[in-house]
Amino acid sequence: MTPTYIGLIPTPPTPADGSCSESDNTYSYKQLSGGVSYQLSFCLGAQAGGYSPGNHTLSPTGIQ
Repeated sequence: MTPTYIGLIPTPPTPADGSCSESDNTYSYKQLSGGVSYQLSFCLGAQAGGYSPGNHTLSPTGIQ
């Protein structure tokens, strides 16, 4: 199995975009299950790629 990962955590837009508040305007990475899994939290300022504006979480199971 070939691992997949994000090579670089993006930089949030300045100032905060659309419906994102300044406190939501960040990318937050968290390792889970002893490093076996992860969560990347982010805020979309507008609809993008079929995802609604607001806070979302990316994990191996997809984007919530």
